[in-house]
Amino acid sequence: YSVQIGAFLQNVKTGTYNDSSGLFNHRYDDGYNRFYSGVFESYEKAQNHMKQMKKDGYGDAFVIGLEGEKRFLPE
Repeated sequence: YSVQIGAFLQNVKTGTYNDSSGLFNHRYDDGYNRFYSGVFESYEKAQNHMKQMKKDGYGDAFVIGLEGEKRFLPE
């Protein structure tokens, strides 16, 4: 699991997410460049991280399942 904190069709300004630890991103076939924060073995740990990210100003953050670059909604 991870926490998605943003998805953009255009290029993101350098430094937009510098303060986020565990940050990574991937550009998908739909043209979106999605940014994630952290990798977690359990949904609960990802959910706790998401709550902190929201407190830190990432109001649209949500938990997403990842298998490699493939995304899935947690059950």
